[in-house]
Amino acid sequence: MQGHFEPMLWRVGEPLQTKLNRINAVIDDLLQQGNVVSLVAVSAGASAALTIFAARKQELAGLVLISGKVHNAHRMHPSVIQKNNAFGEALDGLPAVVETLTAKDRRRIMSIHPMADESVPVADTRIPGAVERSIPVMGHFFAIAYGITIYMPIVVHFLRHQAKEQIKN
Repeated sequence: MQGHFEPMLWRVGEPLQTKLNRINAVIDDLLQQGNVVSLVAVSAGASAALTIFAARKQELAGLVLISGKVHNAHRMHPSVIQKNNAFGEALDGLPAVVETLTAKDRRRIMSIHPMADESVPVADTRIPGAVERSIPVMGHFFAIAYGITIYMPIVVHFLRHQAKEQIKN
């Protein structure tokens, strides 16, 4: 299993679709090389990753969201959206995206959250039917740091399982 990092660059003034196209191009390249592809996203990146996963769920093995904002866009401070218009656009589209996910799709998603988060309330990270994991930290930064380091073996195990299931089917 090999990881690729592709930043969303939220504060760069490009439209959401441009950002999604950039991520989709990386996915296309990896798939063309014969790789099984899964997504891992943190914080605001969850909105884009969930959008891409829903659109390409037949091609992608799994999705892991770490402290990912997926509900209640209206709870974001207006200054966050003002600085990150594409993020606001992605959040606005998520209710419709989540509705397209079947029970089977949702089981291929893991949502990881801390015990408490000042930036993304735990309730806003939950997707009914998805695999949910709470990690023993408090705070947005610490959840992300823990998720991409100490918790990564669990993430990799989950994604390997999803990849095996995709190959079987």
